[in-house]
Amino acid sequence: MGSIDSRGYLTLPEEEIARATGTSLEEVQKVLAKVQTFEPLGVGARDLSECLRIQAKAQGIYEGLVAAVIDRHLSLVAETGIREIAEAEKASPEDVQLAVDIVRTLNPKPGSGYGTENASYITPDVTIEKVDGGYEVHLNDSYVPKLHITNLYRQAASFDDDTQRYIKKRLNAATWLINSIEQRRETIRKVVEELVRVQRDFLDKGPAHLKPLTMKEVAEAIEVHESTVSRAVANKYAEIPGGLVALKAFFQTGLKAGSGEDFLASQAKAELERLIKAEDPRKPLSDQKLCELLKAKEMDISRRTVMKYREQLGYPSSVKRKRY
Repeated sequence: MGSIDSRGYLTLPEEEIARATGTSLEEVQKVLAKVQTFEPLGVGARDLSECLRIQAKAQGIYEGLVAAVIDRHLSLVAETGIREIAEAEKASPEDVQLAVDIVRTLNPKPGSGYGTENASYITPDVTIEKVDGGYEVHLNDSYVPKLHITNLYRQAASFDDDTQRYIKKRLNAATWLINSIEQRRETIRKVVEELVRVQRDFLDKGPAHLKPLTMKEVAEAIEVHESTVSRAVANKYAEIPGGLVALKAFFQTGLKAGSGEDFLASQAKAELERLIKAEDPRKPLSDQKLCELLKAKEMDISRRTVMKYREQLGYPSSVKRKRY
């Protein structure tokens, strides 16, 4: 058990376990077979093929093409080599596709859901709430302690001169700190209110409707330096009706279209995703074809950029998207 890694795989050779425990290889294999019946199914496997085989047997599907794919063709599954598997097993691509789909429902890392790290959660710094057709901005700083100066130090007339000078100096520093915190709160509020004003369509309709916006433009609108805006949004998140987003997500640089109009990277990604979802799975669109279709919509981006956006969206190449 101590030799099973975070993926759920046995990492120590059985012979070494036998030597370390002073038992026979047969006894180790007997215990391992028992361990491999534990949940999650697949735990204790020595490699990927065995991991999937354990799960398939437990589900009663380890037979025919499913068994063949698990035992002999996992490398081709990774490359979506449906035709190669079909030729090797003398089966139709359609049947192989079905078998591969079944194998892909199995868990290649059964231990991954049992990590020891504590989950980290993001607490939004700002809430953007839709009220009566408009949006209201609320700062979520209730967890920040409220600072104030105790009256004891304001009543320093009875102290000696040196003490009074020291207290005055400390009072000035404390007042400056309190004012700075309040000014920071007000700056964040102004920045977010300006983001809401400019990006109303983003809040109403989603990322595809983001408008070109830079920190410099926001800085000029609220009359502060650009670096102030950058600090105000750094590592901060907003809770919006659609979920949780980083404040930096409100800023987008444009893609220059052939017509001279700015098209956002997010808009290009949204259109790219729409095209892929609507494609014929038997004849998926190549990156070059996707590039041409985007250009037809005046989104003048290169094939390399299309490939980058496709990968960021989580879609494999056209070869791997092909269905039979």
